[in-house]
Parts: sequence; C-alpha cells; structure tokens
Amino acid sequence: MSKLLTITELAKITGLGVTTIRRRVSAGTLPYTRANANSGKLLFNEELVQTVLRNEAYSHLKGCDMSDMIDTKEPKEPTSYLANLFKEPSDITDAEAARDERFGYTPRNIIKSASFTK
Repeated sequence: MSKLLTITELAKITGLGVTTIRRRVSAGTLPYTRANANSGKLLFNEELVQTVLRNEAYSHLKGCDMSDMIDTKEPKEPTSYLANLFKEPSDITDAEAARDERFGYTPRNIIKSASFTK
C-alpha cells in the first residue's frame, strides 16, 4: 500500500498550492480520503494523484500533431555577415561578384575608376 500524504506534503511534492488542491478536491478532480469520515484531515494517495496529474498533462497532447513540433527541415545556409565572408563561391565570377557587392562596387564605379588611371 502506498503512503498517504497530508495536503501540505502533497503541495510540496506536486508543486501545487494548498488552495489549488482544496479547490480541486471540492471540484472532484483529485482522489482523496478523509481521516475520521466526513470531518477529518484530507489524505491523498501519492501514486493516484501522480497518475491523475500525468493523465491530465498527456490528455492535452492526444489531439495534437507532434510532427509540427519537430523540426525536420534541413538547416539553412549561414546568414550572418561573418559566415558569408567565409562561404566558398562556386566559381571565380561568383567570388568577384560577391567581393564587388561587399565593397559597394558597381560596373559603373569600376569603369570610372579605370578611366582615371589612364
């Protein structure tokens, strides 16, 4: 037979407040017994209460599609500025285009700067 707990012991074990436990007893959602019939202390079977609380927690998940909560997508490309600096280009023109973009060069700027060197 499992141990019977008082309301304060049950509150410590479950993390529920004493007032919450009293409300749930009056609502009929927690199994309990009384010492000395109707006027005695409230006593709780620890295993039964833990089972009730566990079933309540899992009942919210029954209609839930867990695949939405699990991320199965492939990781995205690195998006930080520093990660983009070290990203390998697929060919040399991509590398030049990325360099020009980083430094703000456009074809017009490149032509103008080349005309000043003559």
